[in-house]
Amino acid sequence: MAIPNLSSRDPEAIPPYRPEETAQSARLARLRRRLPTFLSSPNKPTSPSKCDRFRERLPKFRAPNPPDRPTFKEWLRRCWLDVLTQLLCVLVAFIIYLTASPLMPRYFPLYPGIHTTDWGLKYGQPYVNEYINTTWSAAVSFVFPFLIMSAISGWYFNSFWDGNAACIGLGYALATATLFQSFIKWIIGGLRPHFLSLCNPAIPPAFGGIGQGPNAM
Repeated sequence: MAIPNLSSRDPEAIPPYRPEETAQSARLARLRRRLPTFLSSPNKPTSPSKCDRFRERLPKFRAPNPPDRPTFKEWLRRCWLDVLTQLLCVLVAFIIYLTASPLMPRYFPLYPGIHTTDWGLKYGQPYVNEYINTTWSAAVSFVFPFLIMSAISGWYFNSFWDGNAACIGLGYALATATLFQSFIKWIIGGLRPHFLSLCNPAIPPAFGGIGQGPNAM
């Protein structure tokens, strides 16, 4: 490897030593150290702010036009059994709720002063109307989750069958829960907390009581 001969270089090509430039460079370096970071290095990329990081985490919604969306006939051909099963579960639960009498008799004590005992205080609560009736409760339990899952699958995941699976699962959950609840009330259900105050059953004749409930109960 050849070593360059520095003595053979043109003396005019070597920059002369200028002490004023060295002092000026030192002053500029001191000024840069005193300036804030965003002023001393304007070309340096800044780190994203909290708002920018939050916007990056937000879902990128797309148009609700999933490529796997079938026609109504095709959807019905694939999912008719699921829909029919859910409707049958709800229908059976509704029939049990309207027509089925308690499967086992319920016995309870009845004598003068029963309302002041522990049992009477437990089942003698005043009757209170429902804040939300059964129809509204069922509608809210299905409609709101259905809309949320449909929006997420249609706008975010852009997949019809993902949303369909979620909604079918929701329908199965609500239908089977309603059916089992009706069976449990029919087989195991007991007296309501307002039983005494609402029915006011008759005290047995041995105690000389007279009932005021329906059918002289």
